[in-house]
Amino acid sequence: MTDNTVTNSPDEFDWFSNNGIFMPMINDRGRNIAYKKAIERVAPGSIICDVGTGTGLLSVLAAKAGAKKVYSIEMDPGRANYARNMIEKLGLSDTVQVINKNFLFCDRNDIPDDIDYFISETIGSPIFNENIIEIANYSKQWGGTFIPGKIEIIAEVYRNHPILPLVYSFSEAFEFQPEITIDETFEKEVNDSFQAQHSPDSVLYRFNYINDLFQALPNFETDGIDLKFKCIYQHTPYIVDLNDVETIKNNIEFEIAHFELPTYCRYEHFAIVLKWKAHLVDDLYMNVEDTLWGSPAKTILKHVRIPKSNIKMWYDPKIENWRLSY
Repeated sequence: MTDNTVTNSPDEFDWFSNNGIFMPMINDRGRNIAYKKAIERVAPGSIICDVGTGTGLLSVLAAKAGAKKVYSIEMDPGRANYARNMIEKLGLSDTVQVINKNFLFCDRNDIPDDIDYFISETIGSPIFNENIIEIANYSKQWGGTFIPGKIEIIAEVYRNHPILPLVYSFSEAFEFQPEITIDETFEKEVNDSFQAQHSPDSVLYRFNYINDLFQALPNFETDGIDLKFKCIYQHTPYIVDLNDVETIKNNIEFEIAHFELPTYCRYEHFAIVLKWKAHLVDDLYMNVEDTLWGSPAKTILKHVRIPKSNIKMWYDPKIENWRLSY
């Protein structure tokens, strides 16, 4: 996970943790290819606004693709200076204007033109944790089309698998379970101390993340290795349209009816994974499996789940993560 550490110069950059300059992100082949194709499709002759410019990567692509004007918005002073210096070195200052400001505080004094296309990579593994919905909504006062246009989320169900603890970002522990006989009082005291700081609800009903697994699965298959980690159910896609004001004002929530789940799920632990893809423009898509991002995921324990209960999932902006009930 990246952080929002404020910087004032490149000397303060941490290229392995700071938002906007996170080296694994700007090295992300799948993401870079997808956005480059989308930008080359829409930029020629257009007025572009790049929200969250970071190093200036997308702004440079837009200018080189023939954009008439590019507004490059970056809230961090250090990254804004870095992008501005980069634009000058590349001789693109006549086309690209770097603005050091939080986009959500920008107005017509900052961006006087109507915008043809807004382009933003403000997405994280929880999908919506970098304010892309607020950014898309705020952009409407300048007109234009937001890229990505839609986020399509598909809940997939998998059999429980020993690989899951290895690929989860965080521990799934919600109580003290030493798996040996010690002393009842000792176990209760440790458990009470732990749960005083980490309530079971904070773990049981909050999504974790799977990193790298789905990106690596095709390589295992190519080598003839079958991990037997297969999807056994796929829910109807849930779509968030970032160009529809009414859609993005609504809560992001959906559920799987208990009778839709495979019989296996009645008797065994299973995992839910939220796969997603971004519809950039026209026929261009970006699948999470082709990028660095992880997928929200959660193991549903059979002894915790209420029998015949639907599984409800929703994004909670207060914790910048997905919650669920079951």
